[in-house]
Amino acid sequence: MRKASMAVVLACGIAGCATPEANVYDLPIAEASKRLLAADLTEFKYQRQCGVLLAITPGGGGNAVTWWVSTDGMDVFYFTARLTEVGPGKTKVDVEVSKDSNGKESYSGTTELVRPLFLQPLRPAITELVDATLEQRKHDYSFLNKTDVKENNGVCNVQRGSMESGFRFRRGQKGGEYER
Repeated sequence: MRKASMAVVLACGIAGCATPEANVYDLPIAEASKRLLAADLTEFKYQRQCGVLLAITPGGGGNAVTWWVSTDGMDVFYFTARLTEVGPGKTKVDVEVSKDSNGKESYSGTTELVRPLFLQPLRPAITELVDATLEQRKHDYSFLNKTDVKENNGVCNVQRGSMESGFRFRRGQKGGEYER
């Protein structure tokens, strides 16, 4: 058994098998930036938003693409993909998420929010958005049900249910206020 395992490792080494490095894509920075700026956010918003009226606008380019999330014309949250060349035609992407008032990553799943914009934690969904966009494939958010923090998504789930009934919450609204 041990000889067989060593033979597989040796054969893989000779054939050039390697475990791909996380968050590294076979794309030059310019192409990665272009794809991220043009990302389709429709499915991302549909899968993760909590029923609050919001807009997501990409900006930047070059070594960083930032998506600004706004509601009622006010920027309230952002996330950024930082691009670093790690070899010829290879780009590493690091995701950054804005901080909330207590200095923690926003929508990390550690805080119950009064009027949330997204299901928590949001980072895995952002990572999938980046991966799917750069790999030019359909987004697959099916794994997120396993990562969602149930106890901190209660309000979001109520808002999502209202959204599906045709109501939209506004970030500054109290309790039962809504828009049709």
